[in-house]
Amino acid sequence: MKRGRVLSLVLVLVLAAGLLGVALGPVWAGGAGDPDPGTVVGIKTVEFAAGTVGITTTAYYDSSTGQDTRWWNSADVFVTADIEDTNTITITPQWSADGTNWVDAKYKAEGWVLPLDYSVTITNSSGVTSTTTATSTHSFAATTGTRVSEWVTYQLILSADGSDLVAIPLHGNYLRLKAETLTTTFGITPTISVVLRNDGGR
Repeated sequence: MKRGRVLSLVLVLVLAAGLLGVALGPVWAGGAGDPDPGTVVGIKTVEFAAGTVGITTTAYYDSSTGQDTRWWNSADVFVTADIEDTNTITITPQWSADGTNWVDAKYKAEGWVLPLDYSVTITNSSGVTSTTTATSTHSFAATTGTRVSEWVTYQLILSADGSDLVAIPLHGNYLRLKAETLTTTFGITPTISVVLRNDGGR
């Protein structure tokens, strides 16, 4: 077989394999801000709180200049809390463009709100009848649903000893974490580690 025909055959096979790979490959269903599969080219773990200092009020971790996140795509925030008696800790990631002015990390949630104006009569097993009514706080045209959206803050809340995770995309240039306690009566000792991931396609 001539060399030209061999190269043509190889090219056809490569193209066919590529087409089949696209047609039969897995569908990516990651969350908003997640790197695409196969594009993560670096991972870095940063310790924000070592679990050695207790807090009884609001505290900020990496608050002087913030963790530089200019080359990172997303962050996994792991929190373990040692809580004295009864208390609650709320961790809120914050973004900054300059390391001085901070905003809470948020995402936009969207969905349909359906008409809620209704009246229903219920009779219980004893024969007692009651009527319940409800009125929507949204305005509707006839019986049409309304598309609504709101900004929701990324937060992690622990009210007992344990661990949890909140995963966020990264925006701006810097990241810090705000820790708030429900009461100042009892202390909380947090251990916080953040796993930064960068995206080769970014």
